[in-house]
Formats: sequence, C-alpha cells, structure tokens
Amino acid sequence: MAVTEPGSTVVPPPGDLGRAMHVLMHDLRAPVSVTVGYLRLLRERRLPDEESRQLAIEHAIDSLGRLSRLCDDASAYLAVHESSAPPVGDCPAGQIVDALQARLAVLDVPFDLKPCAADRPRVAVTSVEATAEHLACLVTYSRRHAPDAGAGVHVTCGEGWLRMLVGTVPQRALLESAEPTPLDAWKGGAGFGPAAACLAVERHGGRVWTARGAWPGLGVALPLRAEAS
Repeated sequence: MAVTEPGSTVVPPPGDLGRAMHVLMHDLRAPVSVTVGYLRLLRERRLPDEESRQLAIEHAIDSLGRLSRLCDDASAYLAVHESSAPPVGDCPAGQIVDALQARLAVLDVPFDLKPCAADRPRVAVTSVEATAEHLACLVTYSRRHAPDAGAGVHVTCGEGWLRMLVGTVPQRALLESAEPTPLDAWKGGAGFGPAAACLAVERHGGRVWTARGAWPGLGVALPLRAEAS
C-alpha cells in the first residue's frame, strides 16, 4: 500500500525543535526536583535514621540515572535531527526483519513476520541495526497504550515498501484501509525515542501513521530500493 499524505490533519513533525525543547524541559523537571529534594534532606540532616538516609541516597541515584538516560535519548534525537539529508542506504530487508524479530522476542511481543530473501529486496536505509531499533521502539510505544494482549506486529515486503503494522487485527485492517494520519511522536509523554524513530523513518523516505479509530495501532513504511535493470 502506498502511504499518502493526509488531507486535512495537521500534526507537528517529529523534527519540530521547539516542541522537542518543551518535552525536554518537562522530562527534566521531575528527576531534577527529586534529586535536589533528597540531597537537601541529607545535607540538612533531616532524616532520623540510617535506613531513611540510605533510601534517600538510592532514590537520588535512580533519579540521576533517569537524567543520564534522558541526556542520551536527547543526544540520539539531535543526531538524527542534524542528519537532515542522509545518504540513500541499501540494506537487505531480510536482515532488518531478522534483527527486528530478535528484539520483539526479547520484548515478548506477538509477531507475524513474512520472511524476506537474504539479499533481496533491499531497503533504502543506512543501518540494519539502527532501523530495527527504531522499529522496535515504535512497537513498544504503541503497545504501551494497548494493554490488549491481542495486539501484535505484522511485517511484509512488497509493492515498493517494507511495511510494519502494529495493533489488533481490527486495528491493522483500519490502518490498511482508512485515511492515514501522521503519528504524533510526542503524544503520551514517551520522551525522545518515538520522535527520533519517526524522524529517522521520514529522513529515509518513509512514513509512520495511525488511522482514525485505530489508535493505538500504528503503521510504518520504508521504501524498498528499486532493482537494478
């Protein structure tokens, strides 16, 4: 299925740096506040016993870890954002599907992956592992909003696209037939991972979309390389 632009739906693009800054400020606030609060309690000796002090230290360390991960995610997003015109890649679709399958197995996600030949077709992306990681991130993002155990992943190659549909069977049918709406990558407060994934897909000529009535199902399509004549 060719992925077309929606008619009237306006969704800010995942590369909107202003929106990214709002998300960064929002995500920084909680772990910074928690860390400062616990350190202040320790400095002012307001915790009565050793157990309370140890618990405060553990919470502060956890919050610092969240800050570190947030910095890593923001850096990864910025790296994708700055590669505004990546070279056209040429990666075997079968390798991408295999790498995605390995990640989905670890996540215990039901999947239906149509096997691709080892070398053909090929996808216009620059990295097998990075592409599989972005696809897995979008699966996790969608399923976070879908407690339904029937939500799974269906991947196919053909008609010019490597396509991944995430959701229940009815949701996947809507994604096939309804007018596509670009995914709002920041919806749900999931941080920088989904936005970086959407941006990477778009930079390689692909699309990430939902369908009215189908959320939290989503679709991803990456263009296949034309076969040499």
